[in-house]
Amino acid sequence: MLFTACGYGHMARLIPSAGSAYTFASRNFGTLSAFFVAVYVAGCFASAMAGQASVTRVLFAMGRDQVLPERIFGHLHCRILM
Repeated sequence: MLFTACGYGHMARLIPSAGSAYTFASRNFGTLSAFFVAVYVAGCFASAMAGQASVTRVLFAMGRDQVLPERIFGHLHCRILM
């Protein structure tokens, strides 16, 4: 956390006009700023969904390998079992 705070302070001194993604886009891309922000938000959403989907796979693999309790994480429900 200290590293993040120091890094942000350093960047704020280097680029005092830094702000949100919309501010950056409107200053650098002009009329395309709304498109830039829409693509940015879509990318963030896709990244969050991929991360959430991978967590269940990791938990199952760790349960199957008995790193986590196999009784809870290492089995599939009979309805899903293929």
